[in-house]
Amino acid sequence: MNAYSICLSLVPLAVYFLALGMIHASRRPFILSGDADMALLCAAVSGMVFVGPMNLFFPVNAAIRFGTYIWLILAILYFLISMLVILYSRPRLIVYNIDKEQLKEILEKIAMRLDENSAWAGDSLYMPQQGLDIHLEYVSGLKNVTLVSNERYSSRLRWRRLKCLLKAELKQTPVSRNWLSIILLLLSAILFFVTIISFVS
Repeated sequence: MNAYSICLSLVPLAVYFLALGMIHASRRPFILSGDADMALLCAAVSGMVFVGPMNLFFPVNAAIRFGTYIWLILAILYFLISMLVILYSRPRLIVYNIDKEQLKEILEKIAMRLDENSAWAGDSLYMPQQGLDIHLEYVSGLKNVTLVSNERYSSRLRWRRLKCLLKAELKQTPVSRNWLSIILLLLSAILFFVTIISFVS
């Protein structure tokens, strides 16, 4: 593997880890829509996809016909596949750097404001008047909470409104720095270091 291939595959991933590390090092929670999160992840692994699978199954006959434009065609194909995955996924919100119980208190406050008939059932929140059926997914120790729709098809406009309300509340919620930020920033530094060393050598 040459230096350009290493750069193409590692730099987007290093930038992704750097951004996540900075988010977890903050003393404020950070909210991101599921669509944006998936788009950023697809961008982070795009270099590896081009260097790996696309290079392995490279369409030689098409390259002879289209020349260097074949890479533009492959990039468009990857973009369309990524958009299909994003649009087909259920609506969700990811809140970084917060505990589940802390987020449940904020959600309960918002839910009572939007819908008096809202009710909790374990880690699920149902708001009938808003047409929202939300489930909280939490990985212990990571301090990331994902709000996932229990329904395959749910109004994305209502999820955007919920995101705006959550964002306003989270601005006033101080949190401690997450230990995960050290690991993410270290991974980013290692990937950048490998890329620089490959060019120097």
